[in-house]
Amino acid sequence: MFYVDGWTPLREVSLTVSRRRVREHGEQLKIHGVGGADRSLLTRSGTCGEVWEICANAKEVGVLLSNGAVAKASRDLVRDESEDQPEECNRYVDLFDGTVGSGLHVDGWGVPLETWDENYLRVRYGPFFGLPVLLSEECLTVAKNGGNQVSSASLDQSPKAISDAVVRLFDAGEKHMRLDYKEIVAPDVSFRSFQTAWALAREERPELKTPGRKPRRQ
Repeated sequence: MFYVDGWTPLREVSLTVSRRRVREHGEQLKIHGVGGADRSLLTRSGTCGEVWEICANAKEVGVLLSNGAVAKASRDLVRDESEDQPEECNRYVDLFDGTVGSGLHVDGWGVPLETWDENYLRVRYGPFFGLPVLLSEECLTVAKNGGNQVSSASLDQSPKAISDAVVRLFDAGEKHMRLDYKEIVAPDVSFRSFQTAWALAREERPELKTPGRKPRRQ
């Protein structure tokens, strides 16, 4: 949302990789059919693995301060700690949230903990808690151009094409909120147009939810 010359948000890099991989899969379907399309393009682990690799090769890592300045950060902040398949979190940051302290919280021995008290996180990260993680600007170019680049001008943005992309993500295990699906598969279309595509997707996959307000506690 906010930018500083020479830097790009980690969240933007992650979403850009995800969008590009969905687009590439769609193009492969057109050319090769279902049997010839690389389904790994739609897996969360494949996307995360590519983003972690971009992080590992970033020239610099930083954090955007509330005054608009950038504080340089250790590369450990965006280091892949996955033991098996790449995951979207390390102990410090979630790739798709992209803020300090959004990661998988662990104790001193590296054992994951289900919950952390927010006050503890504020003590742990101090004034950096919740601030956007940045990568040097070349990382966004890599995210856009990785693999087989497809011009956005040639991308089918019809409601049916967008609906198909949402369904492919859902079937691959990608469970998102409605607006997150829009940001991944159709960031440039109007909300009204996406609503039409979303309705088509829900006809095919009724399990897709339209999140509403959480019920108030009694």
